[in-house]
Amino acid sequence: MQAQGVPWGCYLPDHPFHSILGQGKLNGPGRSSPGGTWAEERSYRGKTIRRVFISGTRGSGEERRPLDQLLQEEGRTYGDLLQWDFTDSFYNLTLKQLLFLDWFQTRCRRCRFLMSGDDDIFANTDNMVEFLLSRHDNDGDQPLFVGGSDSSG
Repeated sequence: MQAQGVPWGCYLPDHPFHSILGQGKLNGPGRSSPGGTWAEERSYRGKTIRRVFISGTRGSGEERRPLDQLLQEEGRTYGDLLQWDFTDSFYNLTLKQLLFLDWFQTRCRRCRFLMSGDDDIFANTDNMVEFLLSRHDNDGDQPLFVGGSDSSG
């Protein structure tokens, strides 16, 4: 299954950080949130932070055509959208992530760190960059999973 659209951000020479948004409001004012906040494409301490929206198809029959056209226009305008030909639903989240990770591994070899989230989360990317830069023992060659749960009840 091939992705449509190729975000140009993976081809920058110094491109160690990448964030992906699994879903979200791509068009109009929705693009500015989180795109205009934590997922904004920018540089911090000399490191480039890029984003990619990933999507399947939405709708069916005649309602699908205008939605696909909207997504294609978004992809051409912003260069940050990947779309695959599967129904984008809760039940296909694993498929969506696997397709993206396969694409990412093949196309974004220079990117050393990847953060994945949806449009309903907040992430402090400045703090993430600080944390990653402080990890002198990990230049991206080793998996790094950060997080935890509060089991105090």
